[in-house]
Amino acid sequence: DTTNNKVLGKFKDEMNSLIITEFTALNPKCYSIKHQHLDEKQVFHEDYNKKACKGVSKVVVKKELSHEDYRKVMTTNKTADRKVMSIRSFDHQLYTYEQSKTALSSWYDKMQMVDAINCVPFGYAPIEGSSA
Repeated sequence: DTTNNKVLGKFKDEMNSLIITEFTALNPKCYSIKHQHLDEKQVFHEDYNKKACKGVSKVVVKKELSHEDYRKVMTTNKTADRKVMSIRSFDHQLYTYEQSKTALSSWYDKMQMVDAINCVPFGYAPIEGSSA
């Protein structure tokens, strides 16, 4: 149904009503979702994975990063580096370019980290009696 397309305040159902079994988010635009999958015979299958990682090529995300990598980075606070290949142009010459990028990191520099998982906006003053 397209009645709610591009309406402010309405959320999109990215999983098309499939059941999400596990969700791990490290940063905005860096997450992994384990979910069910419905095949053409209308049979549910478990443990399909949707991954996103901003700044890293889709091939590296698809082939080299797993849901367990996201979970391990969240629990241990260590980064996961990957080698990314690309074709770049320098002085009108094409070169293959390999660089090591920090693919997964639990550090979020846009907000103040309270602990390894939770964060609050900079300048946030907690209200008396609240747990945040």
